[in-house]
Amino acid sequence: VVVATNIAETSITINGVVFVIDCAFVKLRAYNPRTAIESLIVTPISKASACQRAGRAGRNRAGKCFRLYT
Repeated sequence: VVVATNIAETSITINGVVFVIDCAFVKLRAYNPRTAIESLIVTPISKASACQRAGRAGRNRAGKCFRLYT
């Protein structure tokens, strides 16, 4: 089992990954000037990010992406 951040969408290939489970959300850093606080906000991913996540499976052999949304 590999748990990865969104940096793994485009930059790394881990040999042997056959399945990807995609929850369709990402945490993005956002700054609120009113409170002067940075926080992480859970945001839906784009279609391009979903395709990148699916592409992590099956780099070296057949793979499958399971999406936890419709």
